[in-house]
Amino acid sequence: MKKTVLSITALGLLAGGLAVAQDRPDPSQMIQMRIDRINDQIKLTGAQKKQATQIFTDAMTANQAVMQDMREAQQGLVSAIKANDAGAMEKAANAVAALQAKTTLNNAKAEAPFYATLTADQKANSTPTVGGGFGGPGGRGQGGGGRRGGPPQE
Repeated sequence: MKKTVLSITALGLLAGGLAVAQDRPDPSQMIQMRIDRINDQIKLTGAQKKQATQIFTDAMTANQAVMQDMREAQQGLVSAIKANDAGAMEKAANAVAALQAKTTLNNAKAEAPFYATLTADQKANSTPTVGGGFGGPGGRGQGGGGRRGGPPQE
């Protein structure tokens, strides 16, 4: 009975995960939504929108290159947990942390040139964030560079 309940639960989670994945916009749509959100806050010019699109596309491309390594490191962490191997957990956790640092740096490297394109008034009404989003007045924007969901399941 317990195995059946686990199988049904796993099937439900898998179906839910597939539904979420199908609803996720493609990268260019995500960038456009991000620029639209920023534009709603600080009214970008056409040139700023064009520059932002290129800057954020470059950052997303750089982060996509890291994500495969992130999935592998997370799978290693899951395997280490299942094996109760503290040494392997530490190694995998350090790998995950290093990869998270890479995506944070990629996002910061995108925020800096984008922020430089803003006028003084736009800068006064916005705050760059380290999570990949761009904040409104004194706030934090929705992250564009963070990862979604938990570690991969084996």
